[in-house]
Amino acid sequence: KINVRTPDGKEIINRQKILNAQGSTETSISLPKSSLTGNYNVTVYTSNDQFLTSKSLKVEEFLPDRIKVESKLNKEEYLPSDTKINLDITAVNFFGPPAANKNYEVRMQWNRRGFYPKDYSGYNFSYAKNNISLYDITREGTTKEEGQANVSVDIPSNFQNNGIIRLLAYVTVFDETGRPVSVINRSNVYTQDVFFGLKSDDYWVKTGALVKTNLIALDKDEKVLSGKKATVKIIKHEYKTVLARSGSYYRYKSENYERVIEEKEMEFNGTNTSISFIPDVSGRYEVRIFPPGVNN
Repeated sequence: KINVRTPDGKEIINRQKILNAQGSTETSISLPKSSLTGNYNVTVYTSNDQFLTSKSLKVEEFLPDRIKVESKLNKEEYLPSDTKINLDITAVNFFGPPAANKNYEVRMQWNRRGFYPKDYSGYNFSYAKNNISLYDITREGTTKEEGQANVSVDIPSNFQNNGIIRLLAYVTVFDETGRPVSVINRSNVYTQDVFFGLKSDDYWVKTGALVKTNLIALDKDEKVLSGKKATVKIIKHEYKTVLARSGSYYRYKSENYERVIEEKEMEFNGTNTSISFIPDVSGRYEVRIFPPGVNN
């Protein structure tokens, strides 16, 4: 997916593309003459909305900016213990005094970002359930006499234990003619201290054969941890036929339900942790890791 946002954070393009045989693709963007000037943000996601990368494109016109805008987040990255994000804004007239009493708008956009440690690329750190809603937060105001402003936003409490959230903070200050000048700040919000991963060398196996899954725990800096505990479940996906109502009539349909084959608390010790089981019947099985006290 390719997403393009204007300097004030509004979405103008959201396209799905298919990669060619070389694993690449391309797209084009046509901007009308009335488009905003400034930094346009192009973001690339996987098909299931996992953040991959982003790039800024600067759109200019012959009129020079009348003001210079700078903004800075209070931290380079945010940890599970952090509850607020503070953003300082400074606007200055070119060759003049501070840009006082200028209207500004801040739009904070959240994106889910995958955890892909380069030394453990064979491990899967994804989430079985994507159970949080990511919505933009917008704040508006006016700069003070010094041309400064401060915006404080609470980190949503439901972000906890949901991996890495990518923050894009779009800041737009309007000069006396209403012309916008925009900048972007980026940061990662780490919602947990430990990232649990698993790896299995086999996808298709025979019934009665031993299936081994390696387990690992890493911190945000991709360092292996020991002594961390989690609940590990082995689940079998099964199906049953039920009679369901559809409008004014009834029909039979197949529903998936999960049967827990094994569940136990395990302590993760470096790269030497694993769990094994022997499937006695054919079907789809899944191994899941649950951090302590978390059903995700």
